[in-house]
This record gives sequence, C-alpha cells and structure tokens, in this order.
Amino acid sequence: MPAALLTGSVDLDTMERYFTVEDLALIVGESPKWISKQRDAGVIAPVLFKGRQQYGRGAILRLEAFKGLQEEFGHNSAMPALIVKEAGPRLDELGRRQPDVYTVDALNALSDAVMAAVWTDEVQAELARRFGALAK
Repeated sequence: MPAALLTGSVDLDTMERYFTVEDLALIVGESPKWISKQRDAGVIAPVLFKGRQQYGRGAILRLEAFKGLQEEFGHNSAMPALIVKEAGPRLDELGRRQPDVYTVDALNALSDAVMAAVWTDEVQAELARRFGALAK
C-alpha cells in the first residue's frame, strides 16, 4: 500500500470536497487518462456533474487503494478493481467524514472487502470439495 495510506490520519478540513480528473491525477501521481480509465472500469464514479465531472474525497481513497493493490496483485489482475469496488461505499463514507480519516478505518474497509471478494460461496464450495476429497 502507498505510505500515505499506511500511517496516521488525513485532515479533511484542509482538503477540497470535490475534484476534477486533473485534480485527482495530480493528487495520486497518475495521468488524467489513467484516472479516466479507472472511471470507465467502475473503480471511481463522479458525484457532481456541474460543468466538468467532479469526484468526492472517497475517489482519492479508492484510487490510492487501487494503486496499492495493483502493486500486490499485478497490473493485469482483476482483483484490485474487485476489492476496491467492494470497499467503495465504505471508502466513500470515510471521505465524507469530518474532520479526519484514520488509516486504520480505510485498512479495515479494504480488509473486509478482500474477504468479501475472495471468500465467495464458489470459493468455499471448491475448498470443501477439494478438502473433502482429501478427508476420505
């Protein structure tokens, strides 16, 4: 995970509430094209449509988490997007919280999302089938 997401808290009083694609690109250190690609993939979604599309603070949390998960799973893996989409509502809520976002809250949201994304009924059934065969 990026270091900014690992320690401390983020003071939301000093941050804007809404960001353009260009703003997000500067904040997360990626190109506007990369940000638009994540929007198209459903990792982030605009919350305002006045003039240009604008994104809430939750989009920053989503994008930073997505980047960190890509480092772990690889850039071609579907898992980072799946996990961030699962954690998205909680990350968005954390972005709306005043006055601070604590890293532990974001990590807990991601941890729960990993379990929800990975520990599906299909995975459990397959594990039971495989381990059940070993027990015979």
